[in-house]
Amino acid sequence: TRSSRTHVRLIVVSNDANMSRQSRRHGVEHTPEALASWLNVVWAMVLLQGAILVATSLESLVISIGTGFVTAPTLLLTSAAAVLTLMTAKGLRRRRRWARRVTIVSEWLVLLVGGAEVIATIVLVGSAPQLMPVAVTVIIPLAVLVCMRRVRPLFVADSGAKPARREDGISTDETMPLDHAMLGPVS
Repeated sequence: TRSSRTHVRLIVVSNDANMSRQSRRHGVEHTPEALASWLNVVWAMVLLQGAILVATSLESLVISIGTGFVTAPTLLLTSAAAVLTLMTAKGLRRRRRWARRVTIVSEWLVLLVGGAEVIATIVLVGSAPQLMPVAVTVIIPLAVLVCMRRVRPLFVADSGAKPARREDGISTDETMPLDHAMLGPVS
């Protein structure tokens, strides 16, 4: 029957610990190519945020020069955020776990501050904020967070842990036997 076939498929597919709950429910497998393309989207969005921060830093520099460096703290914070964002984008491209963590934390911070800014604008000014600030502070961070959840399996292999050994001597990721005749034990 259909229900027994679905049940068997769910059991087989659900053995992959890196799959999302929705993927296990619908029997959709993550292919590395599809996940890599999603990671490229995340990288492009984080790189875009870094570019916006670089432009904001240059704007802060011009304003600081014009005001006698009264707004120097803004310049320093914006420049530090730009450097951190661009370094994180580079780390995401190389699939570093620290970059994933930094991206998630920073996007949540940007989303919280941006959401508070949108609410404050609506309450204090009484009108809707402009689309560009909402896109930069709410929509892009939200999209990055959703995509980061999707590409999570790409960052698991970077843990540095040795693959588990099966009884037949092949690693659990089936890339290569752990004890190859010509190579000797693979560490």
